[in-house]
Amino acid sequence: MHKNSRAKKDILYIAISSFILTAIWVGFNIYHAAATSTISEELQKQIQPIEPRFDTQVIKELQNRKKIEPDYTLDQTTIQNSTPPLLDELDTDTIGTPSAN
Repeated sequence: MHKNSRAKKDILYIAISSFILTAIWVGFNIYHAAATSTISEELQKQIQPIEPRFDTQVIKELQNRKKIEPDYTLDQTTIQNSTPPLLDELDTDTIGTPSAN
């Protein structure tokens, strides 16, 4: 009975010590995060909220802009009809070896 009581006291001592140590650790981390987490003055200027007023005339002009298609786009039929050349059809100078014909 005496050993069982001693074991319970030891476990209680370890549990309380662990709780106190964990509480101190968490408290220190919270303090450290609050003390070192500062926003620089430059970043503070960058995160200023924008005004919710928009120039509606500019928005209308942007919506009415012409949509321009680039010249280098290919339509679907050009892509489907194109096939790569066969090796025999290639120029021998391009490959660097004479043709086997």
